[in-house]
Order: sequence, then structure tokens, then C-alpha cells
Amino acid sequence: MSADPRLATPSGAVAVTFGYGLAQLTVAVLAVLTITGEHSTGMIRATFAAVPRRLPVLWAKLLVVAATTALLAVVGLAAAWLATRPRCPPTDSRWTSPTASISAPWAARSRTW
Repeated sequence: MSADPRLATPSGAVAVTFGYGLAQLTVAVLAVLTITGEHSTGMIRATFAAVPRRLPVLWAKLLVVAATTALLAVVGLAAAWLATRPRCPPTDSRWTSPTASISAPWAARSRTW
């Protein structure tokens, strides 16, 4: 059984997205802690005293989790891209060419592996 040669040297995309599963777990834990954190301290009473309806509170918490996740995802992907860029340079110089455009003859072709 021979190994796939594409797995011997990972591409930049593989290196950048390697921690995707761990990031999903982290976001799930953040969301759970955001929702349940007030219940353990009793601060949920003050929250519902200020906003008696539950749905606006849940929407606000969802907005906070989504904004935090989006910001951290952008920062994390940028850092991963910068860290892996010197180690995993692009293998195809056509993708980095300043004169490449969508009208290039090779741009319309799709590859199937």
C-alpha cells in the first residue's frame, strides 16, 4: 500500500486549516459558557430584571459569541497564513503572477483528482 504523494508535503491550505476541529470545539465551549455563565453566579436574575423577555437576551448573547468568533477566526487564520507562508510556498507560480486574470486559458479549467 503506497502513501499518497500529496500528503508527504502538506500544502499551505492544509497547514492553515489543521486546527479547524479544535477551533470548533473552542467555539462550542465559548458559546456554552456564555449562555450558562450567568446561571452559576445568579447574575441571570439581574439580566432578566433588566430585560424580562428571554429572546432578546439570547439574541444578544448570540451576537456576542458570533462577533467574538468571527474576530478570532480572522486573526487566527491571518496568523496561521503568515506563519506557514515561508514554509509552504505556492507550488504553482500562475497563482501568484501579477498578470494572471480570470480570462487566462488555464483559469476556466477545473481539476478533478
